[in-house]
Amino acid sequence: MEKNKLKYFEQKLINEKNEIIDTIDSVKESVRLNSSGSEGGEISMVDNHPA
Repeated sequence: MEKNKLKYFEQKLINEKNEIIDTIDSVKESVRLNSSGSEGGEISMVDNHPA
């Protein structure tokens, strides 16, 4: 029983890790596209922490 629980959580963590990696990769890709597409190379970021 405990072993199955551990396996379940391990798989859950692996899935979450892969989702995070995919998200980071797509962000990197969009940043690369944005910076190559604009003349000044400015990158527009969403400000999640307003002053």
